[in-house]
Amino acid sequence: RAQDMPHPWPATARIACGRAAIARMDWPSARKHLRAAQELKPPPELAQELDALLQRIPEHDEPLPEAPPRNPQVKIKRELLLVWPMTTDGAVFTEDQLDVLSKYKKETVASLPIRPRKGGCPPNLEFVFTEMPDLSIPYLLSIDTSGGVGQDYTAFVLSHPDDMRQIAVMKTNTADDEALRAIAEHLMVDIFPKAIAIIERNYLGIVVINHLLKVPGLEPRIYYIEKEKEAERTVGKLVVRQKRKVRVYGVDTTADSREAMFRHLFQIIDEHPHLICCPAIQDEVRTLHRKKTGKIEHRAGFHDDQLMSWLI
Repeated sequence: RAQDMPHPWPATARIACGRAAIARMDWPSARKHLRAAQELKPPPELAQELDALLQRIPEHDEPLPEAPPRNPQVKIKRELLLVWPMTTDGAVFTEDQLDVLSKYKKETVASLPIRPRKGGCPPNLEFVFTEMPDLSIPYLLSIDTSGGVGQDYTAFVLSHPDDMRQIAVMKTNTADDEALRAIAEHLMVDIFPKAIAIIERNYLGIVVINHLLKVPGLEPRIYYIEKEKEAERTVGKLVVRQKRKVRVYGVDTTADSREAMFRHLFQIIDEHPHLICCPAIQDEVRTLHRKKTGKIEHRAGFHDDQLMSWLI
């Protein structure tokens, strides 16, 4: 009966189900819902969205790798060799993968106290370097922001633009929005004068972005993407709609972008483990596990803020 109704809600519902299935990488369900929507012959505006969603589904189902099976090496290390294993049951990566990763761990070579000229900066805040920086290089400074209430951390990761290896890391969970604005400006103006800031676009990240955009000379050094936006203007009695490009500063963390981040992480662990050379980020990789829902995140009692900042 719904199919005979004049409005397109059945197709809209199918498309919504397909979009949700894509977000959780359930390709068979996504394919089923979107093809059912096609059979309903939706209007042009829905058909265009439907085509775009279908293009995002791979020809062959390739979900993120499943959690590795119980690894006998964990039990061998723990019970026979009396060595503390690097992973646990349910971990995303195997003991072999983490063994290889640990071979590329670099030691700390320097630390730099961070003391902005303004703003209440938390005490004992310092950048920890695994490689001496060259200030003539336009490093990538990624910032994963958090509320500064003693729980999740705001993480700063400095990466080399050639291969994305980590140069330095820093984190704090006691800096409020005023302190983060001051810290970000201090890093971009006084310490890394050629760095490019890549900032997560959450509520606090937008506050930091808007502050940096007001600092003279920093606007070209803040990462952005261009999006088309439709605007309306009145000419006489006519309403004219026109599209224009706008800059969106920072990086939105969505289900799609999180999926892309972890796909890159799996590829790096398998093919380029030497790029994860920072001890702090290696430690956070070891705490990753897969929940029953399929979502990958850190185990209870641990954090992954520096890893996510680097993946951003």
